[in-house]
Amino acid sequence: MDRRSLQELNYTSLAQDRTSGRRESPRRCLRADAGRAGGLQPYCWRKESAPRYVSLDQVTDRHNGYVTYHLRLAILPTPPTCTPDVAGIYPTRAYDTGNLPNTTDIPAPPLTKDGLGSAGVNGNVSQGAFGGECSAGAGAPINSFFTTELPVLGWNHSAPPVLLAPCGTTGTQWWKGHEIFSWNTSGSAGASGVFWGYGECTVS
Repeated sequence: MDRRSLQELNYTSLAQDRTSGRRESPRRCLRADAGRAGGLQPYCWRKESAPRYVSLDQVTDRHNGYVTYHLRLAILPTPPTCTPDVAGIYPTRAYDTGNLPNTTDIPAPPLTKDGLGSAGVNGNVSQGAFGGECSAGAGAPINSFFTTELPVLGWNHSAPPVLLAPCGTTGTQWWKGHEIFSWNTSGSAGASGVFWGYGECTVS
């Protein structure tokens, strides 16, 4: 498979569009690689408005004309219906395209609309929480998303250090540096989707 054959199949190379600010591709096509503009993989293609994606990971020159790679295919899930919507907020909500609100490096799951949140500061402890987050899929995909993505971003799943004790949590937690993150699912969001919430605590 090469660039030409993918173009013949009507795929568009996203690597050629780094300056457009396009960020709608799945996380498999977006890597936190400081050596590349926007963190975009050089081997990533998009097709149709649905859309569908093809990406190549771990492209390695094996010499003598041979190259090995991992081929990944991705299709966005069915958008969530986000019902019941008692507060009438979801029709005007845009999908998150980066990190979750009140966080610096926690990515939003695919096709996520934000619910209602709050935040506060008490001394050197800042805490925030969002409820009614609405995402595509169900509870299992949300859990799988975070347990897959957080370790890649340097998060630990263990008992946090003493410096995070002011957050008031005990036992095994997801933590990184001075921050603790947790989430829980709360039920289905209509015919397709799931409601869930999360909390974040930072000790400065």
